[in-house]
Amino acid sequence: RLAALAEAALRAAPPLTPPTPRVRPPRRAAHAVRVFGDSNLHALLDAEGAGYTCLVHVFLAGSAMGLAREDSHSGYRAALLDDLRRVPRGDSVVLKFGQVDCDFVYYLKLVHDASLTFEAHLARSVERYFAFIDGALAAGHLRHEDLYIATPFPTGVVDAHLREALCSLPLMAKAGREAFRRALDDHLFLPTEAERVAHGRAYSAALAAAARARGLPLIDTFSPLLGADGLCRVKCVGANHHLPPAAEPFAAAALARHCLGRSDGDAEPPPGDPAGALADPAGEGE
Repeated sequence: RLAALAEAALRAAPPLTPPTPRVRPPRRAAHAVRVFGDSNLHALLDAEGAGYTCLVHVFLAGSAMGLAREDSHSGYRAALLDDLRRVPRGDSVVLKFGQVDCDFVYYLKLVHDASLTFEAHLARSVERYFAFIDGALAAGHLRHEDLYIATPFPTGVVDAHLREALCSLPLMAKAGREAFRRALDDHLFLPTEAERVAHGRAYSAALAAAARARGLPLIDTFSPLLGADGLCRVKCVGANHHLPPAAEPFAAAALARHCLGRSDGDAEPPPGDPAGALADPAGEGE
């Protein structure tokens, strides 16, 4: 179905440590793990494992913050709620939104407000995202015992292709795309790859804090994809903002560690994973 970036923390963030996940017991054999998110979910298409089946529900260009809009032009909020209502009891639900907010929405807003910081943007995005989640839980569309929150992936777009990648967002009219590209070329000093990865880390930390405050487990699909240099170990091809197939094993392993009832502490740390990649900056989750 189609669907419709703080600053001090980004530059001088203290070492981050993973939140203590709420460990859930192993599920019944061959239970389904249903992952809902934007088109970056293609990296989980092959996430099959012993004891579970992964079903991917893609909402093209779906942002986390946009889920709070009942008047979404594409109607993806209503479509997602309809899908969630149909999830069989006992199946795990993983919500993996936020990549579009980090990689596209911030820049779409920045061309209209050059003073917008990523810190302010992520705070608004995560607030709206969890307003949607809280509402869906209260209405019974989501079951707390079945719900997981997953982080975005680190960006794999290199600096040389950033402007082209930013203009590749689906569902953007040609005139709007051309105007956006002119604004990017004329007015913006865009962040480096390292700064953009830091944006994703900060966003993931904010998700971790919000999830912990609600007793929801976090699936960290950000840290496993970081190399020894702190950047994404798998680079995107040209202006394609989607990670290539080489990212799939890392993403699938992160999912499996959680969906088989295992905590982060039970699993071997991924190679090159910087220690403490995903705690909130305050270290308290509030």
